[in-house]
Amino acid sequence: MIVIKIIICLYALLMLLAAIQDFKNNKISSMLIITTTLVIIVSFFLPTGLFQVLSVAGLIIFQIMAIYHGLAHHNFHLVHHMIRL
Repeated sequence: MIVIKIIICLYALLMLLAAIQDFKNNKISSMLIITTTLVIIVSFFLPTGLFQVLSVAGLIIFQIMAIYHGLAHHNFHLVHHMIRL
């Protein structure tokens, strides 16, 4: 389980970097992604059941925000989002 936790936290850190890079253009969505990333990283230190719930919720938020960002900037690529799943 520790390997899965590490992979999810690394993915969250990548999302954090993307949100910081795009912060000037999309403050609200970037803040949501930053907050979600922090929740996932903090949940790493919580019991496994709670980590699972928080990380699944966080990954769903990441996916929704990625779709929103693609649609808002007329740069939506369905294949990209299917791979993310």
